[in-house]
Amino acid sequence: MSRGPQAAGAHREQNPLGLVVELYALIAGMMSAAWLPVFYHIDCNPKLVKESVPAGTFAVQLRRPVLGILFYIIAAILGRFVHPIAAVIIFIFVVAYYAWTSQGIRSTGRGAQMYRIGHAPGAFDLLHIEQLNLFRHAKS
Repeated sequence: MSRGPQAAGAHREQNPLGLVVELYALIAGMMSAAWLPVFYHIDCNPKLVKESVPAGTFAVQLRRPVLGILFYIIAAILGRFVHPIAAVIIFIFVVAYYAWTSQGIRSTGRGAQMYRIGHAPGAFDLLHIEQLNLFRHAKS
């Protein structure tokens, strides 16, 4: 009996939830990754930011999407090889993490501190809060 590509394909068919988890993690990770060049570009071009915004503010913000991407990678691995429920728990945690840090991360002399505003009911709203923060700090 051959254990070639057909055997691997049969294993994937037996765990469709693992594939769903992988797809969700991929899409959500790509959404997080989209912020990396934005924060980097703004950090490298201080003329785009109001004078009242401390230098390095956007460099510190790079931590948010990087952590999100790492969490999504971990979720995909756990969802595929352990159980899809493990990935769902991490997905919920990531939404809570983005809600908690919806106003960004402040850099202090003692390290970085996360801060938040009231609520953020969904990822769609978190995206808009992040965009509004960029506009708030941008020069007119």
